[in-house]
Amino acid sequence: NADTPAINLAIQYSLPTFLTTALVSQYGYSMTQRICSFMNDPGPVTIRKNCVRFSGSDEELCKWLWEEDGVQAVPLSVLLESKSEGVNNNDNKLQLTAQSNGGALYALGGEYNVGSVRAPNGCIQILPPEQSTFQQKKLSKSIWSMRGWQNGYFEVQDAGSQCIVQSLEVSPGDYVLDYCAGNGGKTFGLASVLMDTNRLRRDDPDYSDEITSHIVAHDVVEERLRQVEGSLSRVGFEDGDPNDLSTITSYSAGCEASNDGSRRLRCSIQI
Repeated sequence: NADTPAINLAIQYSLPTFLTTALVSQYGYSMTQRICSFMNDPGPVTIRKNCVRFSGSDEELCKWLWEEDGVQAVPLSVLLESKSEGVNNNDNKLQLTAQSNGGALYALGGEYNVGSVRAPNGCIQILPPEQSTFQQKKLSKSIWSMRGWQNGYFEVQDAGSQCIVQSLEVSPGDYVLDYCAGNGGKTFGLASVLMDTNRLRRDDPDYSDEITSHIVAHDVVEERLRQVEGSLSRVGFEDGDPNDLSTITSYSAGCEASNDGSRRLRCSIQI
């Protein structure tokens, strides 16, 4: 039976038969087995710095996490740079690419790198104890019990998801529709970019004392949007008056940030 290899792989790696069949037909049995094995490997724990709550650099957040939560974390950009210094970086498991309409190509690791390697801003990897270069002072029971997460300094978010946000190339003042918001991972990622005071420049031609950005989070499943609402306060948003912004929604939120005390960023999330 020609389908037997694909069925065996589907059973061995707990994957749907239609997928393993398609992979075997395109890549052959040996490469498909490698792909299936790769898909079953647990990925690294990556977090995204939340600029609404934490205005410091990625390195400063890593330092805070070590001092306050006893967890060693490293910016993904640093990890990729260290791996690219060797003969090859095929051991890097963050193999993905994302291309924006503007033509900017982001490639993370892998055997078939194209263009420049660029990790998303704010993308940080938490190292497991066995990879830590420091002696662990303490270990939280879980990420959700870490002070950094409870303070809203970061969100747990896959590097691939963060690449999608970065590829949109949004800037403070933009209007963004997140049409499939789900539980809000990319919604809050967009908010963080729009509230990044490091993006403010005095010599901008459209300089103003206050820049307001707007995000509409939409989803066909109402329960998912309730999860977004439940995270707003911790992420740094407060209840706002929806009548100030739009009549399409019954909920809105806003927050402020300043880089020099004279210029403010505001962002609203409407659900």
